[in-house]
Amino acid sequence: ASDSGTAEDDITNDTTPTLNGVAVAGSTVTIYDGAAQVAQTTAAGDGTWSVTLPALSVGAHTLTAISTVAAEDSAPSDALALTIDTTAPGVALSYSAIDTTHYRVTLTFTEAPRGLTLADVQAVGGGGSGPQLSNLAATGDPRVFTVDLAAAAGPGEENTVVRVQLASYTDAAGNPGGTGQTTVPLQAAPLSNDNPAPETV
Repeated sequence: ASDSGTAEDDITNDTTPTLNGVAVAGSTVTIYDGAAQVAQTTAAGDGTWSVTLPALSVGAHTLTAISTVAAEDSAPSDALALTIDTTAPGVALSYSAIDTTHYRVTLTFTEAPRGLTLADVQAVGGGGSGPQLSNLAATGDPRVFTVDLAAAAGPGEENTVVRVQLASYTDAAGNPGGTGQTTVPLQAAPLSNDNPAPETV
């Protein structure tokens, strides 16, 4: 079947997938979704057949094929468990402080992301030399990742916004992912003292 996203996982965002198979040459091949007939085609001279299904609903489908020769039906084929998924995955970000300028940002996705890299996460704002992201890491939950933020605070610093870029990752079906962000409020570094207290000798 047509399989967008991760190959051969039988999860697709194609609502009109194409099925291919082999049957007796010239036989009529009927496709069923559960007990409902959804498509029909004729096997070619070499026995191969291909048919594009009408639009399927989002969710799980159990597809089988039966070939008919001279009014005699074959046994049903092995069932193909196909899932139609057209929902874009999303992400929520949160953070915890390691110290005054270092933070761990947690990325929690609605589905396990595919193709996520450190370059897909941006940090803007902050003071000093600007924010730096590093160490994108998976966790025990395939939907949760962490990334480390180093933000050099200084006088007049701004908060740092960490965001996942839109459509920078997908889900298993190949749907492009949504964006998400969190704002990390930097702790102010002390202002320089242009009139320090006198030293004693």
